Amino acid sequence: MSMTILPSSDRILRGMRTSLARIRKTEAISDFARDTLRVTDAMLGEILQRQDSDFYLSTYLQGRALLEGWNAASAPSGQVALQDLPSTVPPHTCYQQLGVWLGIISTRLADTIRAVEDLDGEYVQQVVAWEEALYGHRLKAAPEPEAADAPTPRIERDSLALYLEARGLTLLDFRRIVGGYQKDTLLFRAKDDSGLERDYVIRADKPDRFVNLDAGSIRDEYEIVRRVHAAGIPTAKPLWLESDAARLGMPFMVSDRVKGVTPGAVNHPHEMTEGELRSIAETLADIHLIPIDRFAGTCVEHWGARATLGENSRAAVEMWPRQPWAQAMTPSPTATSMLEWLRRNVPTSDRAPALVHTDYAPYNLMLHEGRVAAVLDWEGSRIGDPMEDLSFLLQCLGHRADPDKIKQYYSERIGSSIDEDALRYFDVYNSMKYVLGGFFAGTLYEKDESSAIQWGYLSLYSSWHGMIIHDRRLKSIHRHESQSAAAQC
Repeated sequence: MSMTILPSSDRILRGMRTSLARIRKTEAISDFARDTLRVTDAMLGEILQRQDSDFYLSTYLQGRALLEGWNAASAPSGQVALQDLPSTVPPHTCYQQLGVWLGIISTRLADTIRAVEDLDGEYVQQVVAWEEALYGHRLKAAPEPEAADAPTPRIERDSLALYLEARGLTLLDFRRIVGGYQKDTLLFRAKDDSGLERDYVIRADKPDRFVNLDAGSIRDEYEIVRRVHAAGIPTAKPLWLESDAARLGMPFMVSDRVKGVTPGAVNHPHEMTEGELRSIAETLADIHLIPIDRFAGTCVEHWGARATLGENSRAAVEMWPRQPWAQAMTPSPTATSMLEWLRRNVPTSDRAPALVHTDYAPYNLMLHEGRVAAVLDWEGSRIGDPMEDLSFLLQCLGHRADPDKIKQYYSERIGSSIDEDALRYFDVYNSMKYVLGGFFAGTLYEKDESSAIQWGYLSLYSSWHGMIIHDRRLKSIHRHESQSAAAQC
């Protein structure tokens, strides 16, 4: 358990320097850009040095002692003020405060120098030595993080070209996609021996993980995608699985590339037509209509063994406090309140469980010609309550869609009404996923020096986003409960 907010300032600074160093060492950039990164790294190193409060505290006390010595040797009229410079300072006083005091000391020492007759004397030498040590420490280069030299496992163009050559394909184009936290995504174009050109997508495992999911490994996800595609759900057609990590550094799957655009998350607005919104809701219903026996023998089969849907939901809740980073994170009162509320309010239902995606949102969809062309990213899938997916979709669509229409499209397609109580329950559950996901990301970033800086950024955004949504949802739940109580009176 951490007793500080993560990631720490030191870790953020080290991570920034590591990221800059990796860019300098691995990316093709101009000499000007490389030099700018070098200088930027030096300035970040100086900020990192400021975290050494012991040095600055010692320097402050030494500077104050010089002023005290001046006053002891001077007539009252020549003495300098010391009342705004405390004689004792608590350990670990922050640089912002010490920096102010050091500036005052420097100013007053400069005043005393003007009154000195012997500029070659011992006092001037002591003052100059004091200031030289201060600025020498600031210029002192912070050691480059060891993680900067650690190889970042990823598929490179040359190694992929050799791999494809052994499969009878010639690599023509290669591009890495920005985004994705637990998987790498790459696009490439290749031609076969007959000269036929084709576009492909690689989805590969990454070493740093902030949550463990049933289909988290590419081997398990490939099997889920293969069966979902066979059931007629629009997905990129899976072509082959490379399970031997020795081939290119990590296991990966290859699929066809689907034409279309990704609408993006709620904070990256994209106007969707009513036809596209209907297709999004209906595709979700189609996923939930797949018979769960199609997933016998897969990593998600065990979720279907719960006697009731309520037991299934309770198990889903308890999965989160057992995540790898849960015990090391800073305890969160908001996350604790969410978990306790979810434990005490598990809905009862006679609905049948279904395959749920758990991350069904615009940023995991490809749209083409007014319809869903592909559903992406199946690593979070499991057997559970379909209201979890519908709740998450409505959260992510936000103001871009009328929630009543989305529920209508979904209900008409699946052939049953919406369980509003369960939907409200999963509003809280999905908000909890955001909150805990942010805390897990920050803890991962703090503890794993080789983890990407993107985890640090996710920790800043995700938890706050989940708390905001949770606050709104709780108010909505309380209004609903109040209205229900009033109707019964």
